[in-house]
Amino acid sequence: MIVGSNLAKDAIDMSRRKVVVKWLNTIQNFGAMDMLCTDKTGTFTQDRIILEHHTNISGVTDNEVLYLAWLNSFHQSGIKNLMDQLVIRFGRGKPGIETLGRYSKIDELPFDFVRRHLSIVVADENRQQWLICKVALEEMLGIATYVREWQQTLVLDGA
Repeated sequence: MIVGSNLAKDAIDMSRRKVVVKWLNTIQNFGAMDMLCTDKTGTFTQDRIILEHHTNISGVTDNEVLYLAWLNSFHQSGIKNLMDQLVIRFGRGKPGIETLGRYSKIDELPFDFVRRHLSIVVADENRQQWLICKVALEEMLGIATYVREWQQTLVLDGA
């Protein structure tokens, strides 16, 4: 009875987030999963993804995040996936995006299954170079020692 009550409460909480739960035991099964694989058929999403926010590590909207994502997506030479296309399209007309045209591509390290990320090196008009990596958060945290927030560089201490 206790489990049933908690699952019912969770179903109500999920409904507030616009999630429909048909069977209560689904909530328990979902919580016990280590990995979720989905079929990307576009049945529900109509094969569209939407970019709503571009935030920094504090969860605050930060245009620099959008600019770096745009530079990476725009300058990569491989096939642009839906996310790359979305970032480029989202950037059109946004303040500051037009100035990114002054950056030139220096080099590219394409995605591979050993490194598991794609890296672009670009230079601005002052020849200052930037290495911009597209990588899953968990992977980046495994290799990064510093993080940049606004104009500060902070040490990642694992806390």
